[in-house]
Amino acid sequence: MPPPTPHRPRQSTDEVRQRIAQIAQASEEQTQASGMVGQSMNEIANSITASSEGAELSSKTAHELVKLAEQLTEHSRQFKTGAESAKPHLVVRKTHAA
Repeated sequence: MPPPTPHRPRQSTDEVRQRIAQIAQASEEQTQASGMVGQSMNEIANSITASSEGAELSSKTAHELVKLAEQLTEHSRQFKTGAESAKPHLVVRKTHAA
C-alpha cells in the first residue's frame, strides 16, 4: 500500500465501512453457529438422559423377570411330573394280629 498523502488517507472511509460490515456479518454468523451448537448439545444431553432412563428400566425389568422365574421354578417343584410318577412308592404292609 502506498504511503498516505495529504490528499489520500491511508484507508478510505468506504473501505473501513466495508470491513466493519464484514466483521459484523462474521460475528452474526458465529453467533448463529454457536446457538446451533448449543441446541445440538442440549438435544444430545436429552438423548443421553432418555437412553439412561431406558437402560435403568430395562435393568429393573430384567431383575423382576429373574425373580419371577425363580418363583415359578419353586412353585413348579410342588407338582409331580411324569418322571416322578414312575418312581416306586413305599407301600405299607398290614401285619396280622396274633
